[in-house]
Amino acid sequence: MILRKAKEFALGCFEWHFCLKSFKNQKKERPVIMAFAHSGDRYKSEDGRYKHSFYDNIYESGTKTFDMFIVEKTNGKKRLKNTVGPRHLRGEYFDFSGSIGARFFKPNPQIQDKIVQLSEIIISLLGGYPDIQSVVTDELASGLAAQRLYYFNQMKKRADAVIEKIRPSVILVTDSPSYYAVIAAAKEKNIPAIEIQHGDFSPIYPPFCWPAWAKDIKNRLPIPDKIITFGKYWGDKLVEGGFWTPDEVAPLGKARLDEFRRKNHGNNSNARKRNKSDSIKLLFTTQDTTREKTIPFFEKVLQIASTKSIPLILYIKVHQFEENYVHLYKVLQNKYPDKCIVCHPNKKLLYDLMLETDIHLSVYSTSLYESIAIGTPTGVLDFDGREGIVVLLRNNNVRLFAYPEDLIQGVREAMDWSDWWQEWIKSTKKAKDYFFTSGAIESHVNYLNNILLSESRLL
Repeated sequence: MILRKAKEFALGCFEWHFCLKSFKNQKKERPVIMAFAHSGDRYKSEDGRYKHSFYDNIYESGTKTFDMFIVEKTNGKKRLKNTVGPRHLRGEYFDFSGSIGARFFKPNPQIQDKIVQLSEIIISLLGGYPDIQSVVTDELASGLAAQRLYYFNQMKKRADAVIEKIRPSVILVTDSPSYYAVIAAAKEKNIPAIEIQHGDFSPIYPPFCWPAWAKDIKNRLPIPDKIITFGKYWGDKLVEGGFWTPDEVAPLGKARLDEFRRKNHGNNSNARKRNKSDSIKLLFTTQDTTREKTIPFFEKVLQIASTKSIPLILYIKVHQFEENYVHLYKVLQNKYPDKCIVCHPNKKLLYDLMLETDIHLSVYSTSLYESIAIGTPTGVLDFDGREGIVVLLRNNNVRLFAYPEDLIQGVREAMDWSDWWQEWIKSTKKAKDYFFTSGAIESHVNYLNNILLSESRLL
């Protein structure tokens, strides 16, 4: 992985010094939006090209009013070819040298004193949380703070140079903690930084749980100026924390999901009455943090279904971060080949699977909200972490399954088209637009155009 990152860094240096000359030097009549992307957010579209979940719809719809300069990193994975939108610069150009240098960085006495002072403050604030305090104390003692400081400064130097040359009017990110240095560089030049929601976040998620009293120093923090959320639910949760204001949060939807719902009319065709001989299709979306408990859970489900001849098929969609653990899920497929199908992260698209199955299951993945938006009855496995999606349970948008026998009973209810199953379908349809606003593509483009217009008035 390090060798591949080094190669991407070297190619990024070449791109910056040679291939971008035309982009840097041509006289731009339209404003430029600089977007920071990750190749893991690309999926194979119907025409065979790889499309970015967050940026390519914006690129295709907004090119009449602005240009986009896209930076994309692979995190050591193979770089995809044949993409929809352009990619101007490898992300490894920004962070590779800092990540390597941080391993050998020795802070001078002045910086070390500051780190010690900061450590003492953090440890003191965590006095009421001894379990967390001990972990943080160990990490600070290991030199983590000094390493992160070095990494931040090195990345910011490169960001300063790129921003100075490209002169973007707006910075877009989907993972602000990975780009604090870029955001800091943008803020020093009075360039607004906007984050597009990437996954599940709320006031208890560390990058967004700033206390209300910290809003007075917001401009001094390397955090986004504004946040685009999937829907009103997410935006309201951030505003409730007291740090973010309604003007800084825009519930605009998710472009990729909106595109999918338009093409498929947002309907799950399997939510219908069926013969008892028809197999109930279950979809489980994996998470790296729940693997040790969910594999035994579904092994028991498959065992019961096989023993009692219950017609079900379990599709396991492996998360991209678990690519190296596909073989662990394949054990279930090998043991129950007629009832279990494991889908590789880069194969069948998740939204397609959601549309084709009867019940979608996970623990606390953002995909739980997405399957509701698509219209698929959604269930939550009762393991650690599910408290993060308490709103789904409180609003009766999902069903909770604590034991394999509970899920088997849910399958029986679906087979019989019981009142319980019909009510589940109704509650799913009722919540379809609650978490993901419709019209996301146009809303994103219009929002960015308004930001660009307001910035031009300030010049």
